[in-house]
Amino acid sequence: MSIPADQFRLDPRLLSPKLEDISRDMNERAVAGTARIRSEVEKSGNTAGYLPRFFDFHAKLVDEWASKVFDAYCEAWQEQNGSVTPAFIRWVWGIAIIPLIATRKSTVISQVNSRGTKNKQPPDGIALRGWSRRIDQLKANKNSELEAKAAKLEYHSVRRPQQQDRTALQGLPSEPAQGTADKASPDADAWRAFRAAFEALMQEESSGVIRHGQERWVIAYSQRDMTEWHISEGGESLRARLEVLAARAGAKLGPAQGSTKLNYWLHRLYLELKSRHSKLLFEADGGTPQVCITRVCEGSAIFCARLEQEAVENSSETRTGTNSKAAGTRTTAYRSAVKRFIAFHLSQNPDATDHAICRALDADGGLDLPKGWKNKPQDRRFVDAYLDDGRRNKVEVTISKVRRDLRKLRVLPAR
Repeated sequence: MSIPADQFRLDPRLLSPKLEDISRDMNERAVAGTARIRSEVEKSGNTAGYLPRFFDFHAKLVDEWASKVFDAYCEAWQEQNGSVTPAFIRWVWGIAIIPLIATRKSTVISQVNSRGTKNKQPPDGIALRGWSRRIDQLKANKNSELEAKAAKLEYHSVRRPQQQDRTALQGLPSEPAQGTADKASPDADAWRAFRAAFEALMQEESSGVIRHGQERWVIAYSQRDMTEWHISEGGESLRARLEVLAARAGAKLGPAQGSTKLNYWLHRLYLELKSRHSKLLFEADGGTPQVCITRVCEGSAIFCARLEQEAVENSSETRTGTNSKAAGTRTTAYRSAVKRFIAFHLSQNPDATDHAICRALDADGGLDLPKGWKNKPQDRRFVDAYLDDGRRNKVEVTISKVRRDLRKLRVLPAR
Protein backbone atom coordinates (compact mmCIF):
# COMPACT_ATOMS: atom_id res chain seq x y z
CA MET A 1 0.00 0.00 0.00
CA SER A 2 2.89 2.35 -0.64
CA ILE A 3 1.95 5.81 -1.94
CA PRO A 4 4.39 8.62 -2.73
CA ALA A 5 4.59 10.82 0.36
CA ASP A 6 4.50 14.14 -1.50
CA GLN A 7 0.83 13.69 -2.38
CA PHE A 8 -0.31 14.98 1.00
CA ARG A 9 1.09 17.84 3.04
CA LEU A 10 -0.53 17.84 6.44
CA ASP A 11 -0.16 20.99 8.50
CA PRO A 12 1.76 19.96 11.66
CA ARG A 13 -0.10 22.68 13.59
CA LEU A 14 -3.28 20.66 13.09
CA LEU A 15 -1.86 17.14 13.27
CA SER A 16 0.82 17.27 15.98
CA PRO A 17 -1.44 18.23 18.92
CA LYS A 18 -3.80 15.38 18.11
CA LEU A 19 -0.98 12.84 17.90
CA GLU A 20 0.69 14.14 21.06
CA ASP A 21 -2.58 13.75 23.00
CA ILE A 22 -3.02 10.21 21.68
CA SER A 23 0.59 9.26 22.46
CA ARG A 24 0.36 10.69 25.99
CA ASP A 25 -2.94 8.94 26.72
CA MET A 26 -1.85 5.57 25.29
CA ASN A 27 1.52 5.59 27.07
CA GLU A 28 -0.15 6.40 30.38
CA ARG A 29 -2.61 3.57 29.85
CA ALA A 30 0.22 1.21 28.91
CA VAL A 31 2.11 1.98 32.12
CA ALA A 32 -1.02 1.80 34.29
CA GLY A 33 -2.25 -1.42 32.66
CA THR A 34 1.10 -3.15 33.04
CA ALA A 35 1.32 -2.14 36.71
CA ARG A 36 -2.22 -3.38 37.34
CA ILE A 37 -1.52 -6.77 35.76
CA ARG A 38 1.70 -7.13 37.75
CA SER A 39 -0.12 -6.31 41.01
CA GLU A 40 -2.99 -8.71 40.33
CA VAL A 41 -0.62 -11.54 39.43
CA GLU A 42 1.46 -11.00 42.58
CA LYS A 43 -1.67 -11.06 44.72
CA SER A 44 -2.98 -14.25 43.13
CA GLY A 45 0.42 -15.96 43.13
CA ASN A 46 -0.19 -17.19 39.58
CA THR A 47 2.99 -15.93 37.92
CA ALA A 48 2.32 -18.08 34.84
CA GLY A 49 -0.68 -15.91 34.08
CA TYR A 50 1.34 -12.72 33.71
CA LEU A 51 2.48 -13.00 30.08
CA PRO A 52 -0.89 -14.05 28.57
CA ARG A 53 -2.66 -11.18 30.33
CA PHE A 54 0.17 -8.76 29.47
CA PHE A 55 0.04 -9.69 25.76
CA ASP A 56 -3.77 -9.53 25.65
CA PHE A 57 -3.76 -6.05 27.12
CA HIS A 58 -1.09 -4.70 24.78
CA ALA A 59 -2.61 -6.27 21.66
CA LYS A 60 -5.90 -4.48 22.36
CA LEU A 61 -4.00 -1.29 23.12
CA VAL A 62 -2.09 -1.41 19.81
CA ASP A 63 -5.31 -1.98 17.87
CA GLU A 64 -7.03 0.97 19.55
CA TRP A 65 -3.92 3.14 19.21
CA ALA A 66 -3.70 2.49 15.47
CA SER A 67 -7.38 3.37 14.99
CA LYS A 68 -6.98 6.62 16.91
CA VAL A 69 -3.91 7.64 14.90
CA PHE A 70 -5.71 6.92 11.61
CA ASP A 71 -8.73 8.98 12.74
CA ALA A 72 -6.41 11.84 13.76
CA TYR A 73 -4.81 11.94 10.31
CA CYS A 74 -8.21 11.93 8.62
CA GLU A 75 -9.55 14.65 10.89
CA ALA A 76 -6.50 16.88 10.35
CA TRP A 77 -6.67 16.39 6.57
CA GLN A 78 -10.37 17.25 6.50
CA GLU A 79 -9.67 20.36 8.57
CA GLN A 80 -7.42 21.41 5.67
CA ASN A 81 -10.42 20.92 3.35
CA GLY A 82 -8.88 17.71 2.00
CA SER A 83 -10.88 14.64 1.00
CA VAL A 84 -10.17 11.21 2.44
CA THR A 85 -9.43 9.24 -0.71
CA PRO A 86 -8.14 5.68 -1.27
CA ALA A 87 -4.67 7.12 -1.89
CA PHE A 88 -4.81 9.06 1.39
CA ILE A 89 -5.87 5.94 3.34
CA ARG A 90 -2.98 3.96 1.89
CA TRP A 91 -0.57 6.81 2.57
CA VAL A 92 -1.58 6.97 6.25
CA TRP A 93 -1.18 3.19 6.48
CA GLY A 94 2.40 3.36 5.21
CA ILE A 95 3.54 6.55 6.94
CA ALA A 96 1.89 6.17 10.37
CA ILE A 97 0.21 2.83 11.10
CA ILE A 98 3.00 0.44 10.02
CA PRO A 99 5.70 2.29 12.08
CA LEU A 100 3.36 2.43 15.09
CA ILE A 101 2.68 -1.32 15.05
CA ALA A 102 6.38 -2.14 14.55
CA THR A 103 7.38 0.15 17.42
CA ARG A 104 4.85 -1.27 19.85
CA LYS A 105 5.75 -4.83 18.87
CA SER A 106 9.45 -4.31 19.65
CA THR A 107 8.67 -2.28 22.78
CA VAL A 108 6.62 -5.10 24.31
CA ILE A 109 9.32 -7.66 23.48
CA SER A 110 11.96 -5.42 25.11
CA GLN A 111 9.81 -5.04 28.24
CA VAL A 112 9.39 -8.81 28.53
CA ASN A 113 13.15 -9.35 28.10
CA SER A 114 13.94 -6.66 30.69
CA ARG A 115 11.51 -8.25 33.17
CA GLY A 116 13.16 -11.65 32.63
CA THR A 117 16.61 -10.19 33.22
CA LYS A 118 15.45 -8.40 36.37
CA ASN A 119 13.83 -11.57 37.76
CA LYS A 120 16.77 -13.73 36.61
CA GLN A 121 14.38 -15.81 34.52
CA PRO A 122 14.89 -16.19 30.76
CA PRO A 123 11.86 -14.99 28.77
CA ASP A 124 9.55 -17.64 27.35
CA GLY A 125 10.61 -17.99 23.71
CA ILE A 126 7.34 -19.68 22.75
CA ALA A 127 5.34 -16.86 24.31
CA LEU A 128 7.42 -14.21 22.50
CA ARG A 129 6.96 -15.97 19.16
CA GLY A 130 3.25 -16.12 19.90
CA TRP A 131 3.25 -12.36 20.52
CA SER A 132 5.03 -11.74 17.22
CA ARG A 133 2.51 -13.87 15.33
CA ARG A 134 -0.36 -12.13 17.08
CA ILE A 135 0.88 -8.66 16.16
CA ASP A 136 1.60 -9.74 12.59
CA GLN A 137 -1.99 -10.97 12.35
CA LEU A 138 -3.25 -7.73 13.89
CA LYS A 139 -1.26 -5.84 11.27
CA ALA A 140 -2.77 -7.94 8.47
CA ASN A 141 -6.28 -7.40 9.87
CA LYS A 142 -5.73 -3.64 10.14
CA ASN A 143 -4.38 -3.63 6.58
CA SER A 144 -7.51 -5.45 5.39
CA GLU A 145 -9.75 -3.06 7.32
CA LEU A 146 -8.18 0.04 5.77
CA GLU A 147 -7.95 -1.52 2.31
CA ALA A 148 -11.67 -2.31 2.54
CA LYS A 149 -12.34 1.37 3.28
CA ALA A 150 -10.24 2.32 0.27
CA ALA A 151 -11.95 -0.23 -1.96
CA LYS A 152 -15.36 1.06 -0.97
CA LEU A 153 -14.34 4.55 -2.08
CA GLU A 154 -12.85 3.19 -5.30
CA TYR A 155 -16.09 1.51 -6.29
CA HIS A 156 -17.62 4.96 -6.61
CA SER A 157 -14.94 6.00 -9.10
CA VAL A 158 -14.77 2.88 -11.28
CA ARG A 159 -17.75 2.62 -13.63
CA ARG A 160 -18.86 -0.92 -14.31
CA PRO A 161 -19.53 -1.82 -17.97
CA GLN A 162 -23.23 -2.35 -18.64
CA GLN A 163 -22.59 -5.33 -20.89
CA GLN A 164 -19.77 -7.66 -21.87
CA ASP A 165 -19.94 -9.33 -25.28
CA ARG A 166 -17.63 -11.53 -27.23
CA THR A 167 -16.06 -8.54 -28.97
CA ALA A 168 -15.04 -6.82 -25.73
CA LEU A 169 -11.33 -7.33 -26.40
CA GLN A 170 -11.29 -6.38 -30.05
CA GLY A 171 -8.01 -4.68 -30.85
CA LEU A 172 -5.94 -6.38 -28.13
CA PRO A 173 -2.53 -7.70 -29.16
CA SER A 174 -2.62 -11.40 -30.03
CA GLU A 175 1.10 -12.00 -29.32
CA PRO A 176 3.25 -11.02 -26.35
CA ALA A 177 4.49 -7.45 -26.66
CA GLN A 178 8.18 -6.91 -27.40
CA GLY A 179 8.46 -4.61 -24.36
CA THR A 180 6.27 -4.95 -21.32
CA ALA A 181 5.95 -1.19 -20.91
CA ASP A 182 5.00 -0.38 -24.51
CA LYS A 183 1.90 1.47 -23.31
CA ALA A 184 3.10 2.23 -19.80
CA SER A 185 3.74 5.74 -18.63
CA PRO A 186 7.40 6.33 -17.72
CA ASP A 187 6.28 6.98 -14.15
CA ALA A 188 8.18 4.51 -11.97
CA ASP A 189 6.56 5.80 -8.79
CA ALA A 190 3.08 4.86 -10.02
CA TRP A 191 4.08 1.29 -10.84
CA ARG A 192 5.93 1.06 -7.54
CA ALA A 193 2.72 2.02 -5.75
CA PHE A 194 0.70 -0.51 -7.77
CA ARG A 195 3.26 -3.22 -7.02
CA ALA A 196 3.08 -2.52 -3.30
CA ALA A 197 -0.73 -2.63 -3.38
CA PHE A 198 -0.74 -6.00 -5.19
CA GLU A 199 1.89 -7.30 -2.74
CA ALA A 200 -0.32 -6.25 0.20
CA LEU A 201 -3.19 -8.29 -1.27
CA MET A 202 -0.77 -11.18 -1.90
CA GLN A 203 0.32 -11.14 1.76
CA GLU A 204 -3.29 -11.07 2.93
CA GLU A 205 -4.06 -13.95 0.57
CA SER A 206 -1.12 -15.99 1.90
CA SER A 207 -2.20 -15.37 5.51
CA GLY A 208 -5.67 -16.67 4.68
CA VAL A 209 -4.28 -19.80 3.04
CA ILE A 210 -2.07 -20.53 6.06
CA ARG A 211 -4.88 -19.75 8.53
CA HIS A 212 -7.50 -21.97 6.87
CA GLY A 213 -5.11 -24.73 5.85
CA GLN A 214 -6.30 -24.94 2.26
CA GLU A 215 -5.14 -23.40 -0.98
CA ARG A 216 -7.65 -20.84 -2.24
CA TRP A 217 -5.54 -18.52 -4.34
CA VAL A 218 -7.37 -15.98 -6.46
CA ILE A 219 -7.30 -17.18 -10.08
CA ALA A 220 -8.29 -15.70 -13.44
CA TYR A 221 -9.48 -17.90 -16.30
CA SER A 222 -10.67 -17.57 -19.87
CA GLN A 223 -11.64 -19.64 -22.88
CA ARG A 224 -9.06 -20.21 -25.58
CA ASP A 225 -10.13 -17.12 -27.57
CA MET A 226 -9.63 -14.99 -24.43
CA THR A 227 -12.35 -12.48 -25.18
CA GLU A 228 -13.48 -12.52 -21.54
CA TRP A 229 -11.61 -13.07 -18.30
CA HIS A 230 -13.17 -14.09 -14.99
CA ILE A 231 -11.75 -13.90 -11.47
CA SER A 232 -12.57 -16.72 -9.08
CA GLU A 233 -11.59 -18.41 -5.79
CA GLY A 234 -10.19 -16.60 -2.75
CA GLY A 235 -12.27 -14.53 -0.35
CA GLU A 236 -15.08 -12.36 -1.65
CA SER A 237 -13.70 -9.17 -0.09
CA LEU A 238 -10.22 -9.87 -1.45
CA ARG A 239 -11.58 -10.52 -4.95
CA ALA A 240 -13.57 -7.28 -4.92
CA ARG A 241 -10.53 -5.22 -3.95
CA LEU A 242 -8.33 -7.04 -6.45
CA GLU A 243 -10.79 -6.28 -9.28
CA VAL A 244 -10.74 -2.58 -8.45
CA LEU A 245 -6.95 -2.49 -8.23
CA ALA A 246 -6.53 -4.44 -11.48
CA ALA A 247 -8.98 -2.07 -13.21
CA ARG A 248 -6.90 0.90 -12.07
CA ALA A 249 -3.73 -0.78 -13.32
CA GLY A 250 -5.44 -1.49 -16.64
CA ALA A 251 -6.39 2.17 -16.93
CA LYS A 252 -2.75 3.09 -16.28
CA LEU A 253 -1.63 0.86 -19.16
CA GLY A 254 -4.21 2.49 -21.46
CA PRO A 255 -6.72 -0.15 -22.70
CA ALA A 256 -7.58 -0.64 -26.36
CA GLN A 257 -10.85 0.69 -27.77
CA GLY A 258 -13.85 -1.20 -26.42
CA SER A 259 -11.96 -3.12 -23.70
CA THR A 260 -12.86 -3.03 -20.03
CA LYS A 261 -10.00 -1.97 -17.80
CA LEU A 262 -10.09 -5.19 -15.77
CA ASN A 263 -10.14 -7.41 -18.86
CA TYR A 264 -7.31 -5.47 -20.42
CA TRP A 265 -5.08 -5.85 -17.36
CA LEU A 266 -5.71 -9.61 -17.14
CA HIS A 267 -5.07 -10.05 -20.85
CA ARG A 268 -1.79 -8.12 -20.68
CA LEU A 269 -0.82 -10.09 -17.57
CA TYR A 270 -1.48 -13.31 -19.50
CA LEU A 271 0.74 -12.15 -22.37
CA GLU A 272 3.52 -11.16 -19.96
CA LEU A 273 3.43 -14.51 -18.14
CA LYS A 274 3.30 -16.43 -21.42
CA SER A 275 6.28 -14.55 -22.86
CA ARG A 276 8.35 -15.54 -19.82
CA HIS A 277 7.06 -19.13 -19.57
CA SER A 278 5.84 -18.43 -16.05
CA LYS A 279 4.73 -21.24 -13.75
CA LEU A 280 1.80 -19.01 -12.75
CA LEU A 281 0.17 -19.68 -16.14
CA PHE A 282 -1.68 -22.92 -16.89
CA GLU A 283 -2.93 -23.78 -20.39
CA ALA A 284 -4.93 -26.99 -20.74
CA ASP A 285 -5.24 -29.01 -23.94
CA GLY A 286 -8.96 -29.54 -23.49
CA GLY A 287 -11.94 -28.81 -21.23
CA THR A 288 -12.67 -25.57 -19.42
CA PRO A 289 -11.20 -23.29 -18.27
CA GLN A 290 -8.52 -23.70 -20.94
CA VAL A 291 -6.31 -20.77 -19.86
CA CYS A 292 -5.76 -20.00 -16.18
CA ILE A 293 -3.58 -17.54 -14.22
CA THR A 294 -3.14 -19.52 -11.02
CA ARG A 295 -2.15 -16.62 -8.71
CA VAL A 296 -3.40 -13.26 -9.93
CA CYS A 297 -2.08 -11.19 -7.00
CA GLU A 298 1.46 -12.54 -7.27
CA GLY A 299 1.49 -12.34 -11.07
CA SER A 300 0.24 -8.76 -11.01
CA ALA A 301 2.90 -7.72 -8.48
CA ILE A 302 5.62 -9.24 -10.67
CA PHE A 303 4.22 -7.54 -13.79
CA CYS A 304 4.18 -4.16 -12.01
CA ALA A 305 7.78 -4.66 -10.90
CA ARG A 306 8.82 -5.18 -14.51
CA LEU A 307 6.82 -2.17 -15.65
CA GLU A 308 8.50 -0.14 -12.91
CA GLN A 309 11.94 -1.33 -13.97
CA GLU A 310 11.35 -0.44 -17.60
CA ALA A 311 9.87 2.92 -16.67
CA VAL A 312 12.95 3.73 -14.57
CA GLU A 313 15.30 2.73 -17.38
CA ASN A 314 13.39 4.86 -19.90
CA SER A 315 13.04 7.89 -17.65
CA SER A 316 15.09 11.05 -17.56
CA GLU A 317 15.87 10.18 -13.95
CA THR A 318 18.22 7.41 -15.12
CA ARG A 319 19.69 9.43 -18.00
CA THR A 320 20.64 12.35 -15.76
CA GLY A 321 21.90 10.11 -12.98
CA THR A 322 19.71 11.74 -10.34
CA ASN A 323 17.97 9.77 -7.67
CA SER A 324 15.57 12.38 -6.35
CA LYS A 325 12.40 10.47 -7.11
CA ALA A 326 13.80 7.19 -5.88
CA ALA A 327 14.95 8.86 -2.67
CA GLY A 328 11.53 10.43 -2.29
CA THR A 329 9.85 7.05 -2.11
CA ARG A 330 12.29 5.07 0.00
CA THR A 331 11.05 3.51 3.18
CA THR A 332 12.71 3.86 6.56
CA ALA A 333 13.09 0.10 7.08
CA TYR A 334 15.61 0.37 9.93
CA ARG A 335 16.92 -2.72 11.66
CA SER A 336 17.55 -0.71 14.81
CA ALA A 337 14.55 -0.51 17.13
CA VAL A 338 15.90 2.82 18.41
CA LYS A 339 15.92 4.31 14.90
CA ARG A 340 12.41 2.98 14.26
CA PHE A 341 11.23 4.66 17.45
CA ILE A 342 12.94 7.95 16.48
CA ALA A 343 11.36 7.85 13.00
CA PHE A 344 7.94 7.16 14.46
CA HIS A 345 8.29 9.89 17.10
CA LEU A 346 9.39 12.46 14.50
CA SER A 347 6.51 11.52 12.20
CA GLN A 348 4.18 12.22 15.11
CA ASN A 349 6.10 15.26 16.44
CA PRO A 350 8.01 16.87 13.53
CA ASP A 351 9.35 19.74 15.70
CA ALA A 352 10.71 17.52 18.47
CA THR A 353 14.23 18.41 19.64
CA ASP A 354 16.96 15.82 20.16
CA HIS A 355 16.56 16.23 23.92
CA ALA A 356 12.79 15.68 23.66
CA ILE A 357 13.34 12.52 21.61
CA CYS A 358 15.68 11.16 24.26
CA ARG A 359 13.10 11.91 26.96
CA ALA A 360 10.48 10.05 24.89
CA LEU A 361 12.82 7.05 24.56
CA ASP A 362 13.26 6.96 28.34
CA ALA A 363 9.51 7.40 28.92
CA ASP A 364 8.74 4.48 26.60
CA GLY A 365 10.93 2.25 28.75
CA GLY A 366 11.07 -0.62 26.28
CA LEU A 367 14.35 0.09 24.48
CA ASP A 368 17.87 -0.52 25.70
CA LEU A 369 20.56 2.13 25.37
CA PRO A 370 22.87 1.13 22.45
CA LYS A 371 26.26 -0.17 23.57
CA GLY A 372 28.09 2.64 21.78
CA TRP A 373 26.14 5.19 23.82
CA LYS A 374 27.19 3.73 27.18
CA ASN A 375 30.10 4.68 29.44
CA LYS A 376 29.33 1.88 31.87
CA PRO A 377 27.43 -1.40 31.37
CA GLN A 378 24.76 -0.24 33.81
CA ASP A 379 23.98 2.97 31.86
CA ARG A 380 20.32 2.97 30.85
CA ARG A 381 19.03 6.51 30.28
CA PHE A 382 19.01 8.11 26.83
CA VAL A 383 18.84 11.61 28.34
CA ASP A 384 22.05 10.98 30.29
CA ALA A 385 23.81 9.97 27.08
CA TYR A 386 22.59 13.13 25.37
CA LEU A 387 23.68 15.41 28.21
CA ASP A 388 27.13 13.79 28.39
CA ASP A 389 29.54 15.81 26.21
CA GLY A 390 31.49 12.67 25.37
CA ARG A 391 28.46 10.78 24.05
CA ARG A 392 26.18 13.52 22.73
CA ASN A 393 27.70 13.47 19.23
CA LYS A 394 26.76 9.79 18.74
CA VAL A 395 23.17 10.53 19.74
CA GLU A 396 22.95 13.60 17.50
CA VAL A 397 24.41 11.77 14.49
CA THR A 398 21.83 8.98 14.77
CA ILE A 399 18.88 11.35 15.15
CA SER A 400 20.17 13.59 12.33
CA LYS A 401 20.36 10.60 9.98
CA VAL A 402 16.75 9.69 10.69
CA ARG A 403 15.68 13.33 10.19
CA ARG A 404 17.51 13.40 6.87
CA ASP A 405 15.81 10.19 5.72
CA LEU A 406 12.39 11.53 6.69
CA ARG A 407 13.05 14.78 4.82
CA LYS A 408 13.88 12.77 1.70
CA LEU A 409 10.57 10.97 2.21
CA ARG A 410 8.98 14.39 2.71
CA VAL A 411 7.52 13.26 5.99
CA LEU A 412 9.36 16.22 7.52
CA PRO A 413 9.43 19.62 5.82
CA ALA A 414 12.63 20.62 4.06
CA ARG A 415 14.86 23.10 5.84
